[in-house]
Amino acid sequence: MRDKDEIIGSLIMLFSLIAGNFYEVKESDLIDPQSKIFTGYQLIFEGASFWALFLVFIPLTILLISIFLGKINPVIYITLVFIAINLVFIAKSDYLNLMNSVNKITFSTGARIFLIGAGYIMFKNFKSILNLANSAK
Repeated sequence: MRDKDEIIGSLIMLFSLIAGNFYEVKESDLIDPQSKIFTGYQLIFEGASFWALFLVFIPLTILLISIFLGKINPVIYITLVFIAINLVFIAKSDYLNLMNSVNKITFSTGARIFLIGAGYIMFKNFKSILNLANSAK
């Protein structure tokens, strides 16, 4: 079963949303110390960013495609993961703009784990594309 890698990567991405803090506020004196973190739950269900919802939908889509459709073109996985990685940065900039008194928002544990899961899926699919290209020669 080739798509086991995508299942593992998408589960890592979904786990990262509940694993800890996703973004952390740095260099701000105007914000309460208890509100200096954004967890994945806050991003999705309590957040003001529309794009944060896709941080759940894209890994779920990858997971469902891997389970129900089996082998599929690796370019689809690479495209979905590329979109997810971009959305991590877009949601970060949305929250930076939302909080006017904040100088800097950094990635915390959850965002780093999300990017590791996304990188795992992307690496495995690039590797399968290169294997297909070499076997075609």
